[in-house]
Amino acid sequence: MNLPKTSELEIAVVSILSTYPNGLSVAEILDEVILYFKLEPNCRYVLGNNGRPELSYRLGWARTHAKNQGLIERSQFGKWKIRIG
Repeated sequence: MNLPKTSELEIAVVSILSTYPNGLSVAEILDEVILYFKLEPNCRYVLGNNGRPELSYRLGWARTHAKNQGLIERSQFGKWKIRIG
């Protein structure tokens, strides 16, 4: 299965979160990414070389990169949202 690269996921996460002002949980972001890229729903279970679901692993790095660039932040309610200001 051909999964999006981390850099592609980073763009998608920022784009998706820009439409949800109250933010999304990690699971909700995963669901939205699957829709965004029109991926098969079972892609969430494909394991990578590290034994973890590969899409979730890449999304974790995508969120980290976007956070480090100041584009997104994690709220006190455990949701990720666009960083304001």
